[in-house]
Amino acid sequence: MERTQNIRKKRLQGNQPHHNDLKKDLMHHSKELLKHPLVKGVAIVGAVYGILFISKYIIKEYAEVVIATKKLRNAHRL
Repeated sequence: MERTQNIRKKRLQGNQPHHNDLKKDLMHHSKELLKHPLVKGVAIVGAVYGILFISKYIIKEYAEVVIATKKLRNAHRL
């Protein structure tokens, strides 16, 4: 509450925040957001989904390599 009042006072005075102040303010807000349980849950679900997507891609590429090596072995046998 006090933070929003201070921001409003600065805006009314016509002072534009410096780039570093804006960066610190955004970092502070993001830290506060991560404390919220719903946002934590969404972040965890997103991270798990990302890990599963990446692992699916790696497994697919590995399977293609295994299939290619099997085909090469069969070709050398003939």
